Amino acid sequence: VFFIIWACIVLTTALCDYYSTDLAADQVFVTLTLHVSLIAIFSAVILCKAYGMVYVCRSLCIMIDVFCCDIVQTTQLQDVAHVWNLTQAVLRKASISVETSLLAL
Repeated sequence: VFFIIWACIVLTTALCDYYSTDLAADQVFVTLTLHVSLIAIFSAVILCKAYGMVYVCRSLCIMIDVFCCDIVQTTQLQDVAHVWNLTQAVLRKASISVETSLLAL
């Protein structure tokens, strides 16, 4: 899905640049190639960063789901309290990392 969105962005940029230029044919090729390649590189970096954040957030959701399933199966609440503290610590660390990445985007 992310690759399809990225390809559409690059293709749309290339088409818009091609039809909106009033330069000679050789200048159009150089300008269009440079502009489209820069857009492709920078948008790919941003898209990879966003995919990484989605991957981390999805992993955290799965971690909470596993914890909830463990609560249902466990009868000792003392064990659950320690596991919850560990889960909460991991969530806190990951959220700080995702927060700085989101700020960079």
